[in-house]
Amino acid sequence: MTLATRNTEPGADAMQLAQAIRSKRLSPLELVEAILARIARYNPLLGAYLAVFEEEARSAARRAERDVMEGRELGLLHGIPISVKDLIETVEGPTTGGSRLYGAGIRSGRDALVVQRLRRAGAIVLGKTNLHELAYGVTTVNEHFGPARNPYDRERMAGGSSG
Repeated sequence: MTLATRNTEPGADAMQLAQAIRSKRLSPLELVEAILARIARYNPLLGAYLAVFEEEARSAARRAERDVMEGRELGLLHGIPISVKDLIETVEGPTTGGSRLYGAGIRSGRDALVVQRLRRAGAIVLGKTNLHELAYGVTTVNEHFGPARNPYDRERMAGGSSG
């Protein structure tokens, strides 16, 4: 089991991962690949992601790895994979808000300010997560894209507007 695989288990600490990346004990690409593998394995069961940006995440991870190897100054979240609620704009893909109201989604061609700041800190966007339609509800049962299920008990709802 690799460091990335061990550290993608629930409860992994982002700051410990960032330190492992800085000290070259963990590759950002290895970390992204491990998490993408978990998404591929569990998302069909959980419905957590509405969109996964695999190639974009891999490309960002390669850049992050080069930065580490070349000794560049690194942001606090350098090489750390994150997910963004599908109510927040990203350049990688459309924003649906968990609704068919917007058809295939709104393409803004830019990142929301929060995503810009996360990227400046070195974060890597993996994808967009499921939510209650327009984040207006408490169950995360999305009639358009399916429910986001509780990872500890799939018979239970994830709960909240963001699941």
